[in-house]
Amino acid sequence: MRTAPPLITALGMAAAGLILAGWGGIVLIARRAGARTRSLITGFALAAGGPALIVVFVAIQDWYFSGDLPWMPVVVGVGLLCIVAGLATLLWTVVRAGVLPRWLGIVVVVSVVPGVLFNDQNAAVLLIVPFGLAMLLVGVVTYVSGAGSRKTAGAASLAHD
Repeated sequence: MRTAPPLITALGMAAAGLILAGWGGIVLIARRAGARTRSLITGFALAAGGPALIVVFVAIQDWYFSGDLPWMPVVVGVGLLCIVAGLATLLWTVVRAGVLPRWLGIVVVVSVVPGVLFNDQNAAVLLIVPFGLAMLLVGVVTYVSGAGSRKTAGAASLAHD
C-alpha cells in the first residue's frame, strides 16, 4: 500500500468529516419531518463507523506493523460495506420521510455505482466524482426547498420509533 503525503491525508479526513456533517444535517431534517429514529441512527452509525474502522486500522498498521498489515484489505472491505450500508439506510429513510424527492434518491444511488470501483491510488479516483456531485445536488435541493424549516408533506404517515 502506498502512503499518501500528510496534506493529502489531512484533506481526505477533512472531506470525510464534512460528508458526515452534511449527512448529520440531513438526518436532523429527516427527524423533524417524522422519519424513523432507529433507521436514522443505524444508518448514521454505520456510515460513520466504516471510516472510523479504517482510520483506526490504518493507525494500527502504521504503528505496529510498519505499514504492512496482511489482512488490511479485509478491514477496508468491511469498512466500505459499512459505509455503503449506512448511506443506503440513510438515503432510504430520508426519501421515505419525504425530505428528498424520489428522483434525487435515484440520482444518488446511480452515482454510487461507479464509486464501487473507486481506488485512490490510480485514475479510478475520478469515479467518485459523480457521488460528490450528487451530494452537492442534495445540498442545493435541500436548501432551495427549505426542507429544514418546515415539515415535509407525507412525512406524517410514517410511524415514529
